[in-house]
Amino acid sequence: MKLSGKAAVITGAGSGFGAELARRFAAEGCHLTLFDLDAEACARVAAEVREAGGSAVEVAGDVADPAAAKACMATAMESHGRLDFLLNNAGIGGAMGTIERMKEEDFDQVFATNVRGVFLFAREAIPLLAARGGDGDDGGGGVIVNTASTAAFKPRP
Repeated sequence: MKLSGKAAVITGAGSGFGAELARRFAAEGCHLTLFDLDAEACARVAAEVREAGGSAVEVAGDVADPAAAKACMATAMESHGRLDFLLNNAGIGGAMGTIERMKEEDFDQVFATNVRGVFLFAREAIPLLAARGGDGDDGGGGVIVNTASTAAFKPRP
Protein backbone atom coordinates (compact mmCIF):
# COMPACT_ATOMS: atom_id res chain seq x y z
CA MET A 1 0.00 0.00 0.00
CA LYS A 2 1.42 3.33 -1.11
CA LEU A 3 0.26 5.31 1.92
CA SER A 4 0.91 2.69 4.58
CA GLY A 5 2.41 4.28 7.67
CA LYS A 6 1.97 7.84 6.37
CA ALA A 7 -0.18 10.42 8.14
CA ALA A 8 -2.61 12.98 6.73
CA VAL A 9 -4.80 15.83 7.92
CA ILE A 10 -8.01 16.23 5.91
CA THR A 11 -10.18 19.32 6.38
CA GLY A 12 -13.85 19.19 5.45
CA ALA A 13 -13.73 15.46 6.21
CA GLY A 14 -17.25 15.16 7.61
CA SER A 15 -19.00 14.75 4.27
CA GLY A 16 -18.72 14.66 0.51
CA PHE A 17 -15.31 14.70 -1.10
CA GLY A 18 -13.49 14.99 2.24
CA ALA A 19 -15.19 11.90 3.64
CA GLU A 20 -14.34 9.98 0.48
CA LEU A 21 -10.71 11.12 0.70
CA ALA A 22 -10.67 9.77 4.27
CA ARG A 23 -12.03 6.40 3.16
CA ARG A 24 -9.55 6.10 0.28
CA PHE A 25 -6.49 7.20 2.25
CA ALA A 26 -7.44 4.87 5.13
CA ALA A 27 -7.87 1.97 2.71
CA GLU A 28 -4.26 2.59 1.64
CA GLY A 29 -3.07 2.39 5.25
CA CYS A 30 -2.73 6.12 5.99
CA HIS A 31 -3.23 7.39 9.56
CA LEU A 32 -5.78 10.20 9.55
CA THR A 33 -6.62 13.32 11.47
CA LEU A 34 -10.04 14.43 10.25
CA PHE A 35 -11.22 18.00 10.70
CA ASP A 36 -14.68 19.47 10.15
CA LEU A 37 -16.97 22.19 11.45
CA ASP A 38 -19.67 19.54 11.95
CA ALA A 39 -18.36 17.57 14.94
CA GLU A 40 -20.95 14.78 14.62
CA ALA A 41 -20.30 14.21 10.92
CA CYS A 42 -16.54 14.22 11.47
CA ALA A 43 -16.88 11.70 14.31
CA ARG A 44 -19.07 9.46 12.12
CA VAL A 45 -16.48 9.37 9.34
CA ALA A 46 -13.65 8.72 11.82
CA ALA A 47 -15.66 5.89 13.40
CA GLU A 48 -16.36 4.42 9.96
CA VAL A 49 -12.64 4.46 9.17
CA ARG A 50 -11.80 2.78 12.49
CA GLU A 51 -14.54 0.17 12.05
CA ALA A 52 -12.99 -0.70 8.68
CA GLY A 53 -9.63 -1.27 10.42
CA GLY A 54 -8.12 2.16 9.73
CA SER A 55 -6.56 4.74 12.00
CA ALA A 56 -8.43 8.02 12.46
CA VAL A 57 -8.92 10.73 15.04
CA GLU A 58 -11.26 13.66 14.67
CA VAL A 59 -11.04 17.33 15.54
CA ALA A 60 -14.00 19.69 15.27
CA GLY A 61 -13.61 23.37 14.56
CA ASP A 62 -13.69 26.21 12.08
CA VAL A 63 -10.88 26.24 9.50
CA ALA A 64 -10.83 30.05 9.74
CA ASP A 65 -9.84 29.90 13.42
CA PRO A 66 -6.05 29.96 13.97
CA ALA A 67 -6.40 28.15 17.30
CA ALA A 68 -8.36 25.36 15.61
CA ALA A 69 -5.65 24.90 12.99
CA LYS A 70 -2.99 24.70 15.73
CA ALA A 71 -5.09 22.24 17.74
CA CYS A 72 -5.66 20.04 14.71
CA MET A 73 -1.95 19.83 13.90
CA ALA A 74 -1.11 19.18 17.58
CA THR A 75 -3.64 16.33 17.60
CA ALA A 76 -2.14 14.91 14.40
CA MET A 77 1.35 14.91 15.88
CA GLU A 78 0.22 13.50 19.23
CA SER A 79 -1.78 10.76 17.54
CA HIS A 80 0.49 9.78 14.66
CA GLY A 81 3.88 11.33 15.40
CA ARG A 82 4.27 12.68 11.88
CA LEU A 83 2.58 14.57 9.08
CA ASP A 84 3.02 13.65 5.43
CA PHE A 85 -0.06 15.18 3.79
CA LEU A 86 -2.37 18.12 4.30
CA LEU A 87 -5.53 17.93 2.25
CA ASN A 88 -7.19 21.37 2.43
CA ASN A 89 -10.64 20.30 1.35
CA ALA A 90 -13.02 22.39 3.49
CA GLY A 91 -14.99 24.86 1.42
CA ILE A 92 -18.37 26.51 1.04
CA GLY A 93 -20.26 27.93 -1.90
CA GLY A 94 -21.84 30.80 -0.05
CA ALA A 95 -25.10 32.57 -0.69
CA MET A 96 -26.56 32.46 -4.19
CA GLY A 97 -27.29 35.65 -6.02
CA THR A 98 -25.73 38.57 -7.79
CA ILE A 99 -22.86 40.56 -6.32
CA GLU A 100 -25.12 43.58 -5.99
CA ARG A 101 -27.26 41.64 -3.52
CA MET A 102 -24.44 39.87 -1.70
CA LYS A 103 -24.04 40.83 1.93
CA GLU A 104 -20.55 41.59 3.17
CA GLU A 105 -20.91 39.01 5.93
CA ASP A 106 -21.68 36.32 3.32
CA PHE A 107 -18.57 37.31 1.36
CA ASP A 108 -16.50 37.32 4.56
CA GLN A 109 -17.70 33.82 5.47
CA VAL A 110 -16.81 32.40 2.03
CA PHE A 111 -13.41 34.12 2.06
CA ALA A 112 -12.68 32.97 5.62
CA THR A 113 -13.47 29.34 4.83
CA ASN A 114 -12.13 29.05 1.29
CA VAL A 115 -9.01 31.23 1.54
CA ARG A 116 -8.12 32.01 5.16
CA GLY A 117 -8.64 28.38 6.21
CA VAL A 118 -6.26 27.13 3.50
CA PHE A 119 -3.65 29.68 4.61
CA LEU A 120 -3.97 28.87 8.33
CA PHE A 121 -3.73 25.11 7.89
CA ALA A 122 -0.82 25.39 5.45
CA ARG A 123 0.99 27.74 7.82
CA GLU A 124 0.69 25.20 10.64
CA ALA A 125 1.51 22.19 8.45
CA ILE A 126 4.57 23.47 6.57
CA PRO A 127 7.00 23.31 9.51
CA LEU A 128 5.80 19.77 10.32
CA LEU A 129 6.10 18.65 6.70
CA ALA A 130 9.54 20.21 6.33
CA ALA A 131 10.76 18.60 9.56
CA ARG A 132 10.01 15.11 8.29
CA GLY A 133 12.68 15.46 5.60
CA GLY A 134 12.74 12.77 2.98
CA ASP A 135 15.07 11.62 0.27
CA GLY A 136 13.11 13.02 -2.64
CA ASP A 137 11.76 9.63 -3.69
CA ASP A 138 8.84 9.92 -1.29
CA GLY A 139 7.87 13.52 -2.03
CA GLY A 140 10.57 15.20 0.03
CA GLY A 141 9.05 17.14 2.87
CA GLY A 142 5.45 16.12 2.29
CA VAL A 143 2.49 17.23 0.22
CA ILE A 144 -0.22 19.88 0.47
CA VAL A 145 -3.26 19.52 -1.78
CA ASN A 146 -5.76 22.39 -1.95
CA THR A 147 -9.12 21.32 -3.32
CA ALA A 148 -10.98 23.80 -5.51
CA SER A 149 -14.54 23.87 -6.76
CA THR A 150 -15.97 23.18 -10.17
CA ALA A 151 -17.52 26.65 -9.82
CA ALA A 152 -14.33 27.95 -11.43
CA PHE A 153 -15.54 26.28 -14.64
CA LYS A 154 -19.30 26.67 -14.13
CA PRO A 155 -19.83 30.03 -12.49
CA ARG A 156 -23.15 30.95 -10.95
CA PRO A 157 -24.83 34.32 -11.27
